[in-house]
Amino acid sequence: MLKIDDSRTARAKYVDHPLFEKCIEIWCPVGWISYLDQIVKEVEKYNSACEEINHIAFAQVKVKFGLLTVYYQPFVDVSESAMQKAHDDGLHDFINSVCREALEHCTLCGSKLTEMVIDSKIKKVCWDHMPKDKYIYDGKS
Repeated sequence: MLKIDDSRTARAKYVDHPLFEKCIEIWCPVGWISYLDQIVKEVEKYNSACEEINHIAFAQVKVKFGLLTVYYQPFVDVSESAMQKAHDDGLHDFINSVCREALEHCTLCGSKLTEMVIDSKIKKVCWDHMPKDKYIYDGKS
């Protein structure tokens, strides 16, 4: 089994970041941390361009149904308009597009996945992390 260095995790990277102060979970595969980085930079840029009452922060980062999933919330609890403003300003769409882009990349190394036919199904694989011995033709079939 592949052992991942805990110091390279998203939690280790962002646990002390102010935007993750109220975040209940910070987890994504190591290969997708660069996509989380893009989202964090965009939220920082968004917050710096709007009034403090409309700032948003992260509530949860996880993988749900195989998709990088990022939930955010108003940084100031009394701001009900922050979520609507973030949606109207396109932040919601940006986060969703980055999460969808991550699906095209290996969860272990971040390399672009390649489509190939395996067992009569089209699957996306990373050449470096696919179980090569499983798909070797042995001449008996």
